[in-house]
Amino acid sequence: MRDIRSSLGSWRLEVRVSSSILALIPIAFTTILLVIPVAYILASLITSLGDGLSYVYVKLPPDGELYRVYNMGSSTLLALTGYDFGPIANTLILASTVSITSTCLALVTAVTCLSFRGALRLLLGYAVPLIASLPAPLISAYAIIHLFHRDFGLLNMVIGPLLGVRIALEGIAGVAVYQILSFYPIAHLIILSYMELIDRSVIEAAYSLGDRGLGVTSKILVPLARPAILVSISLIFILSAEDLSGPIAFSRYNSARNTMSYIAYYDFVSELGYTISVRALTYIALLTIIAVAVFTSTWRYLKSYSYPVASPARIILDLGLLRVPLAITTLLLMALATLPTMLVLGYSITEGWFGSSTPTGVTIGNYVKVVLNPYYARALINTVAYTVVAVMLAVTVAYIASYSSLRTKSRLSPLVEISTVIPIVIPGIAVGIGYFYLFHNTFKQIPILDPMVNPPLYLVLAYASRRLTYASRPLAASLQKIPLSFEEQALNLGAKVVGTIRTIILPLTLNPMMVGALLTAIHVSTEFSVSIVLAGAHGVTANHPAPVTPVVLGALTYNPLSIHVMSALLVATLLTSTITSIIAMLLVTALTSELGLRKTMILARGVRA
Repeated sequence: MRDIRSSLGSWRLEVRVSSSILALIPIAFTTILLVIPVAYILASLITSLGDGLSYVYVKLPPDGELYRVYNMGSSTLLALTGYDFGPIANTLILASTVSITSTCLALVTAVTCLSFRGALRLLLGYAVPLIASLPAPLISAYAIIHLFHRDFGLLNMVIGPLLGVRIALEGIAGVAVYQILSFYPIAHLIILSYMELIDRSVIEAAYSLGDRGLGVTSKILVPLARPAILVSISLIFILSAEDLSGPIAFSRYNSARNTMSYIAYYDFVSELGYTISVRALTYIALLTIIAVAVFTSTWRYLKSYSYPVASPARIILDLGLLRVPLAITTLLLMALATLPTMLVLGYSITEGWFGSSTPTGVTIGNYVKVVLNPYYARALINTVAYTVVAVMLAVTVAYIASYSSLRTKSRLSPLVEISTVIPIVIPGIAVGIGYFYLFHNTFKQIPILDPMVNPPLYLVLAYASRRLTYASRPLAASLQKIPLSFEEQALNLGAKVVGTIRTIILPLTLNPMMVGALLTAIHVSTEFSVSIVLAGAHGVTANHPAPVTPVVLGALTYNPLSIHVMSALLVATLLTSTITSIIAMLLVTALTSELGLRKTMILARGVRA
């Protein structure tokens, strides 16, 4: 008995020491690659703080109009434009409107999906929102323009003859609708996945007391889902505030250009390589401070949301007479949210569709152009290479962070948790500009380390650090469910901590690790803000270092009709990058765990988080 206790004590001591050392890796990773570059930008503002305050203002009364009404003869045109209150107020109003609206819509559809069963629940609850949430930066914003254009809008072709009214989205109103349709599926998945974990017995107890429908929803379900609702609002607020795709797509209107992220990007591009304007510094600092403040206010809910405990049975809601109207509403919302993604796929196999109501033809020629054009093919190859390296780096750091924070409760554990969540909080425009000026000023005499000369190094590091959250969340949730006794038994047989991780923990967490790798690959290959800042300035050559998104931006800026080829480029890149990343992760896992490729494939398919 004493030998067993002694061995367990020595095992716990070894785990504590090893985990403390491992905990320093993700903390240092996030600090060096995210905190220091952004802090460098913020520190640069201190000497010009007085000048920076001159850019903190609100326009009262605001410029522009909320909407305009035009008589088009056979129909009435309602052009939604939106007021212009200035960059700061525009950003805050836009982010608040988008986050609250998206979360409210998601709450309705999530509750409705809980009343469905079987395939319908899987389809509308998860499959359709996942498809709708696939990122297609800039192109999906152009798809919104195509849907609501005053002349050739696809939805206006339907509602115009039926209702006699056409709706045109222009200015910051168009940005708001684009962001709502882009972020609403994310909010839906966050809320629904949390509600699925609420104990069914609580709902059944309410039913036994005679409560039904909205009573159960408002009194029990919504209060219990409060952490997910607050996480949704805070996350989408941050995503909306930092978004660049919407403002760039609608940049012909003043109100759309007058957001903090767009102005910071515009000033950076205008003064590339020379200096950074005080205005850009001010707005980057405000975006970062606002994002960190929102993150801090909801941190305790983020922690409770990260590691939910599954309930023994799924909830089946009885919505009574409201079920049919809510089901119709859910179908319409899901269809509308999926339209931009469907249009991106449609553009990739058609020609002459954007700018008209119908395509002139169906073709695979867009994909042929992607392969044959050396500039586009180079962008695809670059993105795949950057994605594979960034995914492996992010998953490795995420694995270390998850194990060190969950297997021991040291003083560093809270910092490790924060280091894996805060990357999603820091605005991409701040990271990109921070990387450029910090490392350019530091290494301008060493070309290979200068981001202006060699951006691939910093693109990979920025991708891996910014998307660390996507890799770590599935791993942490799965690792928490593995009994500690597995590792104690391995110790009794003479195994070391590293060997235990490699031979026991790694096989048991292989499935969630692949989920994290998939999510990371999707978001790395479509990263927009960091990519256009670090690689957007390089010229059009067959050997350019840019990934796909700067190429898409350049093409659509000069020729919006190139959206068909750009859609094919983005779809091909997304598929190739994710598939290649998963294959690379499986091969590395097979080699490091000594499982062999066949067993690794079986575990990847069969083990559930």
